[in-house]
Amino acid sequence: MPGYSAIPTAVRAPRLRARCRMPWLTPGTWCRASWIVDVCTDAAILGGAFTLMHCVAGQTLLAAMARPAMLWRTPQLLARAHARLHAIDPLPILRAIEGAGVSSSLARTEDVLVRLRAQAQGRGLEGLLPGLEWLEAHRPPAIGRASLLHRDFHPLNVLVANGSVTGVIDWANAGLGEPAADVAATRVVLTMGPLAAPPLVRRPLEAIRCWLAWCYTRAYRRLAPLSEAHLRYYEALRCYVAMLRVAQRRLAVHAGTPLARETYAWSAPEQVAKMTRHFARVTGVTLVLPEP
Repeated sequence: MPGYSAIPTAVRAPRLRARCRMPWLTPGTWCRASWIVDVCTDAAILGGAFTLMHCVAGQTLLAAMARPAMLWRTPQLLARAHARLHAIDPLPILRAIEGAGVSSSLARTEDVLVRLRAQAQGRGLEGLLPGLEWLEAHRPPAIGRASLLHRDFHPLNVLVANGSVTGVIDWANAGLGEPAADVAATRVVLTMGPLAAPPLVRRPLEAIRCWLAWCYTRAYRRLAPLSEAHLRYYEALRCYVAMLRVAQRRLAVHAGTPLARETYAWSAPEQVAKMTRHFARVTGVTLVLPEP
């Protein structure tokens, strides 16, 4: 259908319909974002639930980075878009969600820790509990008004056209909290996220990723203050979330449960090694995962 996109989704329809009325998703703001038109849960149409959304012009920033000029501009584009996102007043969003009858839709850091505590109680996950205890004991205090957090903000989820950001996609993990939590999650993705590339070019690509993360952080700091200690904490939290999921999947493989059939890009040995090392550097705690 011209001008629209049908996107498969597993998110509950009330939550998505609430987003149809979110002011920050409507045209005319600092960038056009995909505006949800309707939600369909009839699996007979496309084989599963899906959302109908207005199509946003542009390509992903990751694709645009193939051009050297765009690669050079990427840190600034990311930082400016992220800082402007964090400056949005979340109150109208919360009111829209409450108006749709959906509670606890935008999780805060304390909600994330509660969820992790419940998930880490399973048998075989004992080696992850010391890390969770550190995270609970060292959670940073709240600083000012909570900001809207994307929690998966990286070049694959930012759309650009003619050298400008046109939209931000994939809001499934959106939450509320300190901007440092969002910036830290972006830094983890940029420096430790999955990298599908031949061995011959991996080292130069890793160097580019580290450069990109450093320049992005510096550009963001020119726009808004960031606590280095808080950044480190939230980097550790992002690594822990990923490692807990890796551990759960490994246990599922051993038990032959349905979770074993799901793919998770962060479960590659290289990603696991990077994130467990980084977590140990930040916290002094070594995460012990079940054997693959």
